[in-house]
Amino acid sequence: MALKTYRKIFFDDANPRSIHRQLVLMLAVLLLAAGLRWLDLGAGSIWADEANIFRTASLDFTSIFDQTRFFLFDPPLYPYFLHFWSKLGMSEFFLRFPSLLFSLLGVAGAMAIGYQLGGRQTGLLSGFLMAISPTDIRYAQEIGPYALMVSLVFWNYFFLIKISLSTDLEWRLLFAWLGLVLFATYTHYIAALGVLIPFGVYTLAEVFSKQWKKLSRNLVIFFLYGVGSMPLFIYYLPYQLSQAVEKNSLKMGLTPSWSLFIDLGKLVVHKVSFLFTGWPFTHIPEWIPFGIVVLLLLENLITLNQSSRVNRIWLIWMAGLFALYSLYSRMDSDLGNFRHGLFFLGMVVPFVASRLSVFLESNWKKWPAVALLLVLVGISLISSPQRSLRNLIYPNESWPWPETNYNLRPAFTHWLDNHQTGEPIYIYFGGNLVFRYYLRLFGVDRCQLERPGFPCPSDDVIYGEWFGNLPDQAKINSVKHSLPDQVNSFWLLLMSVHSNDDNLVLKALQSDYRIVDQSISRGVQLYYFERRRGTY
Repeated sequence: MALKTYRKIFFDDANPRSIHRQLVLMLAVLLLAAGLRWLDLGAGSIWADEANIFRTASLDFTSIFDQTRFFLFDPPLYPYFLHFWSKLGMSEFFLRFPSLLFSLLGVAGAMAIGYQLGGRQTGLLSGFLMAISPTDIRYAQEIGPYALMVSLVFWNYFFLIKISLSTDLEWRLLFAWLGLVLFATYTHYIAALGVLIPFGVYTLAEVFSKQWKKLSRNLVIFFLYGVGSMPLFIYYLPYQLSQAVEKNSLKMGLTPSWSLFIDLGKLVVHKVSFLFTGWPFTHIPEWIPFGIVVLLLLENLITLNQSSRVNRIWLIWMAGLFALYSLYSRMDSDLGNFRHGLFFLGMVVPFVASRLSVFLESNWKKWPAVALLLVLVGISLISSPQRSLRNLIYPNESWPWPETNYNLRPAFTHWLDNHQTGEPIYIYFGGNLVFRYYLRLFGVDRCQLERPGFPCPSDDVIYGEWFGNLPDQAKINSVKHSLPDQVNSFWLLLMSVHSNDDNLVLKALQSDYRIVDQSISRGVQLYYFERRRGTY
């Protein structure tokens, strides 16, 4: 009975032996994905966004509510999950491990969608492309909601396919979709956009086809979604949107023009290229992955009359998603925030897999398909985010992903082994949260009063203020006035430095102090200063 239910929902195959063979191949894809995501999982320092989420999750249960509302500007699901997970351990590897598991669920979802679009071969290709995706690997190795968001989007699309192909009113599929979209919304706002747009396009199609029963059913689900997401609309979004408007994070309105269409076109190119290579953080030109997707899309449109119903449905959803999301993104002043387009993996990867699968079944298209697949594998390998692999490919080059372009551990342990009681350490603003994480990890945090949104004061640790657009002299004064009066010796930590702030601060301090010790690691500078004689 269990096998029958499983077969009906996922495979629609009457042969148990065939299903078992498919499951073995799927397991091989998952093992490949797990191995690539396990590699270097805990090797690098956490970065500022990871430290911010950890700091939020480490607050008491009620304070997480205020921190996510007023300072993190994200839904609360992931911080509350991390709140409980971090009680079991807080190493870099342990805190990132859930993202690895969520990513594997996304790979499984890619296979499930691929099977619906084109059968077993498409399912395996879809899972394989996700398994080697450098972008998905990158966020499967981060403390954050993105891997969870992608996996929820994949499974949401899977159930939406099942719903659209269903000939009767299968409420269990609709409630599965509803549960997934609520989880996605409470994980990241952009995920809601990624799943509601295809469902809205599907609902609009029901209007044109006059499927009134299905339309009424969809409206009920929309209503239940509104009820389920009401806490976000009441307690979160009003505060977060007002903050976004004040900080000019949103551009209210669109003016039709040629420049608008050019910007939208560039945005689509950037988003697609980012999915397959992590562009612009790799050496692969963005036209290569984008060109492959466009080539497959054009071929699909030319042979549309030979395509299956589900393939045509998928094209409509993908077109609607790209069009509406691009308009939304044009209203966002942070167009470089490529992470927000990660949910496109759920649309583009299964599409590419389905077209390659069709090519492989054709006599004259088989070898072009093999060539395109090898190109995708090659650019994925070259763009791999794991440091050990990148060192093999680019042994003399610095790390390309800017978010992970530093390693605080060596400098931190050097400070921990050499500082004396009563010697303050000044942390440049970009390193505040990361340094605080390592204080907690090594059990030397002496936080006096934890408050949402503010650095935790400590006897010896001085968390620098954000310089923003302050004049140079104001930046220098900010550092000097933060140090205790007549201090004879202190430490200075510089990381995630903006512009030339490091040179500015070092030059100003050396008029009264001299550097007697230092520790320089990737992206991190630690200095020990002693006062010069005669400078009191």
